[in-house]
Amino acid sequence: FEKKYALCEIFGGAGWDTDFNRMLWAWKENALQGITIPCLHLAAYSLRGERKFDYPGVFSYQQPWWPQSRALFSEMEELASFFRDFRFKNDFLVISPTSALGGLPYQNAQSQGICSGFRQLLEELDDAQFSYDLGDESLMRESACVEKGEMVLGRMRYKIVVVPDCLSLEPHTVGLLSAFYKAGGKILFINGYPRYAGYRPSGELDELLQAMRREENGWITFPKKKILQ
Repeated sequence: FEKKYALCEIFGGAGWDTDFNRMLWAWKENALQGITIPCLHLAAYSLRGERKFDYPGVFSYQQPWWPQSRALFSEMEELASFFRDFRFKNDFLVISPTSALGGLPYQNAQSQGICSGFRQLLEELDDAQFSYDLGDESLMRESACVEKGEMVLGRMRYKIVVVPDCLSLEPHTVGLLSAFYKAGGKILFINGYPRYAGYRPSGELDELLQAMRREENGWITFPKKKILQ
């Protein structure tokens, strides 16, 4: 979307015993994912009472290292300034299961399983040094389209779309995936496949899954290890 700035909260829950090296490592991980502005967690007026237990540490005068923090922030800004002019070209688009979670009870076994599986998938992709973007379904509804066998979102183009294990996709996402597949795009379902579109039966989703089952390579529901290989 040609935007230089992406804001993300960072360092929440890092603990009172964290140090500059660990914080810089965490910031580098965020910067590599496209984050260019850190929102530090947190700066408290006071650490009295329960405040000191609110996902420490804090970034304010109460810290003994606060006078030396300029060195950390200067290095963080230097890295951020580089990535603000950096053009990412990622290998594939990973659909976020956030919309699917909205139709499930909060913190039940199924929703926790979806969250855990999605987190593990991203960690393994990072460990294998794959580059990817996350596809938010609401953003895809507004801005995504299929052109020349690629999924297009903003200025990014993807030949592979990864769908993590989830129970349902939004109807417009199913339509995009169907058009993408018919145009020659590759869809990889991880450890399972969605059963519904908008938590309702979908003929379009059924047709897509049936067409993919008829591929020469067979059903392309891959375990994560096979994807990484």
